This record gives sequence, C-alpha cells and structure tokens, in this order.
Amino acid sequence: WMGGRLTGQATLRRIEAAVSLSTRLALEGGQLARLPFAPPQALAGTASVQLDASALGDSPAALVSALAGTGRVELRDGAVLGLQAGLLD
Repeated sequence: WMGGRLTGQATLRRIEAAVSLSTRLALEGGQLARLPFAPPQALAGTASVQLDASALGDSPAALVSALAGTGRVELRDGAVLGLQAGLLD
C-alpha cells in the first residue's frame, strides 16, 4: 500500500460474556507522495507506521469505546514540495 509493505494481525478471544480484541497494523516504506488525501505532487519521502491496539467489551460498541493502544510514525527524507520559506514570515 502506498508503495510500501502493509501487514496486519487481529485476534478475537471470548472471555466469559465479553470479547477481547488485539490488533497490530504496520506500514514499512510507504511513499508520502501516494497518500490518498494528499494533493498531487505535494509530498516526498517515506513513512513507516506501527499501530497496536486492544479492547475488551461485551458488544461492538463497548469494544470501540474501550479501544486503547500505542502508535509510532517515522518519516524519512520528508518534504512538502512547492512550499516557499517566505510564506511563513
């Protein structure tokens, strides 16, 4: 995805009347220029992202509201193309 490698894992376990959810999502070497929401040719560089989350709940709504986790974003050689330094003065 985005020219990089996207991997993911999700585990659901039943614990009595509830469900435990744990997830991991990782992107390595994604091209910033290929971000779906970025204007064409506005960004350069690569990104690596890792997200880990877990939750425990007795319904889908309870799982969503209990969702907690951590994340890491690493940008390499990033640039916003066409940005003029004088615009920020």
